[in-house]
Amino acid sequence: MAHRINDLNQQENEALSNYIEQGREILAGYGLSKSNYSAKDLDNIFERWAQNHKSEKFKKNQIAEGLGSLFGELLTIDFGFGWKMVEDEHGIELALVDEKTGSIVFPVNSVWKRIDPEVIKQPFFAAMFDAIKKHIESQKGR
Repeated sequence: MAHRINDLNQQENEALSNYIEQGREILAGYGLSKSNYSAKDLDNIFERWAQNHKSEKFKKNQIAEGLGSLFGELLTIDFGFGWKMVEDEHGIELALVDEKTGSIVFPVNSVWKRIDPEVIKQPFFAAMFDAIKKHIESQKGR
């Protein structure tokens, strides 16, 4: 099955807004600005959370949804990605799509893969950001 890409409906837009706000609360909980952050900042917060994730006030789903959506917001601002719902043989999921290149990124799922079933403590947001930037730049001339 090929990807089926749809705009977010009102309920999905509200959920995304809630995820973003949740992410901002996580930033604030770790002493960072709610509006001015980088992929490196997300790495730092994730690493701090991962060190003591069982005793932290933020649960896995909050980290995945909150930090994943904040990472997605960085990609929309820096590269012009747009939030969409992407459906394939595995289900339907919130994703980012670059209309120019057809690139699809699943920021919330990217975080989930690092916390379930087991927390992987290594940083990954900055590396993903750099890889996406490199990919987008390589696609510009095509």
